[in-house]
This record gives sequence, C-alpha cells and structure tokens, in this order.
Amino acid sequence: MGSFDPLRTRLPWSAPLSDEQPAIAALTTEDIRELRLPWLSRFNVDSLTAHLHANPGLSFWVPRTGEYIIAEMWRRRDDIGNIVEVTARKGRAALVRTLLDTLRATGNRLVLMPDEVWSDRARLYGEMGFGPVEKIVFFHKDLKSTGALETAGPLPQLDYSLATPHDLETLLNVDHNSFPWLWWNSPEDMANYLRMDGVSAYLARKDDKPVGYASFTMYNGWAHLDRLAVVESAQGRKYGAAQLSHVMGIMVSHGADYVGLSTQENNFQSHRLYNGFGFKQTRDSMKIYGLSLREP
Repeated sequence: MGSFDPLRTRLPWSAPLSDEQPAIAALTTEDIRELRLPWLSRFNVDSLTAHLHANPGLSFWVPRTGEYIIAEMWRRRDDIGNIVEVTARKGRAALVRTLLDTLRATGNRLVLMPDEVWSDRARLYGEMGFGPVEKIVFFHKDLKSTGALETAGPLPQLDYSLATPHDLETLLNVDHNSFPWLWWNSPEDMANYLRMDGVSAYLARKDDKPVGYASFTMYNGWAHLDRLAVVESAQGRKYGAAQLSHVMGIMVSHGADYVGLSTQENNFQSHRLYNGFGFKQTRDSMKIYGLSLREP
C-alpha cells in the first residue's frame, strides 16, 4: 500500500482500494451509472448504453471499485476483438485477462487496442504479450491547385458504377481479394458503411469482371478516401491509379477542396501511388497494438 493509501481510504468521496484479483462481473446497461467515467472517457451514459447493446458480453467491471474494460468486435468481425477503453488501477490485468478468456472461448483469433489504451499502461500490456501490429500514416492533397487532377501518363480504361446495397456481395469479394486479412470488412460493417451519409463507393470493372472499388466520404468542403481496392490478380496494371483519378474528379464535382486518406506505414506500393498523384504525407501517425489468441 502506498504512503497516501491510508489517507485516501478515509476520504468520504474516495473509491475503495483497487485489488489485483478483484471480483469481476459482466458490465450491463443497469451498471453504467455505478461507473466512475473519467473526464477524458469517450463515453457518456447514453453512448455507453448504445455501445453495450451493440456489443453484448464484451465489457466487464469491478463492482466494488467501479473499474472497467470496454471492448467491441473489430469492424463488426466475428474473429477479432478490440479493446476500446480501460479505467483501472491494480485490477487492470485481471479485467484484460477476463476479456481475453471470453474472446478465446468464442473463437476469436486476435485482440487489438489503439494507441491511447496502450500508452496508458504500455509496460503492463507488453508483459501480457501485446505488441505493435500496424502503424497508420496519413496523406492529403489539395484538389484546387493548378493541375491537381492531371496524371503523369495514360491510364487504363475501366467501367465504373455507383455501388448500392445490392452490390454488397461483389464488394466483399473484391475487398477480401484486395486487402490483408486484418483489414477485411465484414458484411455488417460494409452494409452499414454504404448507408452512411456522404458515402460513395464505385465498383470498377474490366471486360465485365470486377477488378476493384474506390470509396470516399464527403464532409464540409473536403473528402476522405476510405478504400482503394484492386484484386490481387489485377494488381500492377495501374487500375488503382485509374480509380483514384476517377474518384478525385467526382470529389471535386461534389465541392471538395482537398482529400485526405490513411494507409499502413509499410504499404510502400500505396505510398508510391499517392506520391505520384501529388499527395503529401503528414506528420500524424497512429499505432495499433494486438495479441494473438491462437495457441502457440
């Protein structure tokens, strides 16, 4: 016990002392008002209620102290969990282990956590086996500058169509044949994405065969390129460049002054593509950490 702990226990507003082996329970909507949500929490009562309804059985707490862990399914997948927020002192490791046991029991292969969770207790998570999985970097481009839409050379001709929910299966097939396993979209996530305000997704075909898709979201005066996919069998033919040129023209017609995007730090092929179109990498970055749940 630290030197301030005896005094802390006598303060009328203090929480009970944390325990390394606490009694843990599933967090339900009825328990939310008993939590001590910190000022910097991403949740309030209403948003946490909605989160628990959408992600049942993936959050836990210590009723005696109000410590908690909140998780979700990554991209609405059924094989990857994601730790969203942890507020705990000595009970943190026990809460994380409870979540890991739950995810293993339901067949999950991996659990992830964002930078802000990792940095809060990096040493502890490292000792538990978590480590870096991906580093995400960001690019942007001014679409109103002179020659912003010009290309360095001729691009292949593709046929484009605005995707609708009826194209969901085709989009998913292209998606899973274009990206690494970690970045696959689930049917639920893709369907929800297509329904979002400001989202446009364009399927690209060559000789009536789907070879890629590009999707973006329009905001107030700017656009975000969300996905740029080319199926593995068609890569290396400038189909990504052709799609990028196509959707940037649409972004400008919708009033975008600039476009932003993110990609993996080690995806050098995409870096070359974006640099070739005049995108500039920003100083911002984001790391994702994770732990494999498969037996060694």
